[in-house]
Amino acid sequence: MNKRQIEPRVAAAAALVIGGIVGGIAGCSESPPVEIENPQETVGQAANVTQLIYNAKIIAKGANISGANGIHFGPDGLLYVASVIGSELLALDPANGEIKHRWNSEQGVQGPDDVAFNADGDYFWTSILTGEVAGFTANGE
Repeated sequence: MNKRQIEPRVAAAAALVIGGIVGGIAGCSESPPVEIENPQETVGQAANVTQLIYNAKIIAKGANISGANGIHFGPDGLLYVASVIGSELLALDPANGEIKHRWNSEQGVQGPDDVAFNADGDYFWTSILTGEVAGFTANGE
């Protein structure tokens, strides 16, 4: 597969979105405190979140992945993983953790941090090393 270059307008839009997210996160620390009207209800909601965390289920194990960061289910049902430390992208069978596909520097992948798909099934990732948004079309180009 060849690395697909993203149109400048798509890259600019992605940069604006990412910048807005980072700016929003940075601005959170300056927000005024929130008055909680019913503290008991808030505690109950926190307990529900804790219960959800304890009920988490491992959906894929056995795959040798270094530094998995971004994950996303693809239109083909596979679990796509960005391995920033391994500098590779992987597609796993969620039923058994078997690695079905692996892309690395030979396919133009460098330091992938997160993954996403568009409505056409095209596969995109962000690179923490190069600052690029890159991807493959649904047919692998």
